[in-house]
Amino acid sequence: MLGGRGAGKTRAGAEWVRARVERKKHPARFIALIGETYAAARAVMVEGPSGLLAISPPDMTPRFLPSRKLVLWPNGAEARLFSAERPEALRGPQFDTAWCDELAKWRYDEETWDMLQFGLRLGRRPQHGWEDASGYLVLYEDTAWHFFVPQSGWRLWDEAAGELLVFDGENWSPLQGAAEQPSLVQQVTTEAAITDDQVAEIPANVIFLGLTALVVEEIRGALSWRIGVAGDGNNRFGNSLGVAVGTRVRGPADPSVIYWQPTPVIATPEGGQFTTGRVLVSLYYIELPIPTPSVG
Repeated sequence: MLGGRGAGKTRAGAEWVRARVERKKHPARFIALIGETYAAARAVMVEGPSGLLAISPPDMTPRFLPSRKLVLWPNGAEARLFSAERPEALRGPQFDTAWCDELAKWRYDEETWDMLQFGLRLGRRPQHGWEDASGYLVLYEDTAWHFFVPQSGWRLWDEAAGELLVFDGENWSPLQGAAEQPSLVQQVTTEAAITDDQVAEIPANVIFLGLTALVVEEIRGALSWRIGVAGDGNNRFGNSLGVAVGTRVRGPADPSVIYWQPTPVIATPEGGQFTTGRVLVSLYYIELPIPTPSVG
């Protein structure tokens, strides 16, 4: 949107974000607010006279957490503030909506814009530039597109051809004898209340590779949460996690860990105490069975 001073650009941007957050069907949930600087984004887009706090109705006025550069709406939507002076900060986060202010004044305009495009991969109509995805493995999971650079030795099932392929670093080719090579990796999925003493349990005698989790019922009572094991590892698999339905967690065990005893996986609240919410947790591990003597 182009316009002179006083044309209403900020008000239009704030109302556009508000409309996307409040709409009933497929509302915005993860939003990027990008300004010339962080201070400018805060002063204009959030706290300004035409910013998000000022134009929102009383029942949908968001909370602003300056220390976390985070805006939180009552319906679970969240917006994070970014500065065009630090385009690398956009590496990793992902969004379904972005409001860019004073783009012509951005110090690193191309770098910031390019990083943003790779992050716009959530929602029913992700905005990621597919022309840059050649050679990637692309996975659509839980309303988000994920892009992976294949590594040598990776395997892929070709549904159309009905065969297992392996990547040699340059090309994919059929894997001979694939039917005789069952996977050693076990996956166990459980659903639990976020208020439970444990949300999953790592079994005994396994090499633990990591976990994934999905919020299936909005978590209330805490601003964010972390997931791990009891003690010093209570954030081993993720922290500062979102509370909205659809929040995804990918927590690799880096390096992999051997657990000799059953080990609870726990969720810990951040900024409050859990009241309600449910999560789906998948554990990935390799079993270390004890040999049994042969009979006879």
